Amino acid sequence: MFFAERRELPEREPPRTVVSISSFSQRVFHMRGCLDAVFAQSQTPDRVIITIPRKFRALEKTTTSPADLYLRLLPASWYSDFYVDTNRYNESEVNMVNWFSNYVGTAYNYHVNLDVHKTSSVYEMGILTVQFIDDDWGPATKLIGALLLEKDPTTVIITFDDDMIYHRDTVKWLSTHMQPGIALSFGCEMWNSDMSGFVAFATWDFYMTTPRVCEGWLIGWAAIAYHVSSFGDDIYTFVQSLPAGCFNNDDMWLSGYIARHGVTRIFAPMVLKHVNHSRNVDLSLSTIVNFRDRSYSCGRYLFPRL
Repeated sequence: MFFAERRELPEREPPRTVVSISSFSQRVFHMRGCLDAVFAQSQTPDRVIITIPRKFRALEKTTTSPADLYLRLLPASWYSDFYVDTNRYNESEVNMVNWFSNYVGTAYNYHVNLDVHKTSSVYEMGILTVQFIDDDWGPATKLIGALLLEKDPTTVIITFDDDMIYHRDTVKWLSTHMQPGIALSFGCEMWNSDMSGFVAFATWDFYMTTPRVCEGWLIGWAAIAYHVSSFGDDIYTFVQSLPAGCFNNDDMWLSGYIARHGVTRIFAPMVLKHVNHSRNVDLSLSTIVNFRDRSYSCGRYLFPRL
């Protein structure tokens, strides 16, 4: 990675820019910190889309690390900036919509989106759109949910994770530095030299001050900007052709998809440093049993010769 191709990304006028996030019923009420960061961005996005699958996948067998066991001995409010007692909430669709409506202080308008791929229920409240869909694309729902609604090929979709607090210039920097034919992030991950593990290059890598070509996969939690034009109709079924382990590894399979469609992956690790990440010890993907092994099987399939 030290010798990866460098890229100059001159600043441009920002195109239409959409921030897209996905969540599910158990996590929605943990989102306030993330939403506060979205609505405090120095460049306000043209639209914020939150997509929630109605039929969230069956919970997979999980494991708990020693560190997580220690955290469970403490009051949850001590270790999670997103802590909220979800037992206080009815996780019905209408209750979730009302929670978002109360958050933005705007009444909602309802309509049905009759996309050829999936029909969704859409609640509009100012620049915030909350969308409920019948199917689940795993963590990649945060991108695919936006593609169901955004059809202009020049639009930039920036995906955020629902448990991150992002730097206030995240939207501005990504949208003004996007170029044709690229996807852009603040982090990249790839195989180590013997393909026995992964090496991440992200916001703490001080020695990389110029954007570079990512020879692996862009890191989703760091935020990723895509053009709508980078995706075709096959995006809705692509993951079904991959090893099962790819379903929970959206960073890998989305990067694998755009790589096969000629989109260059660019990362700029030292431009911004995000504020905080609060991993939920019960609902994080990393707690799934054999999650790392599944990641390896997906990575070897999509990126076999790195």
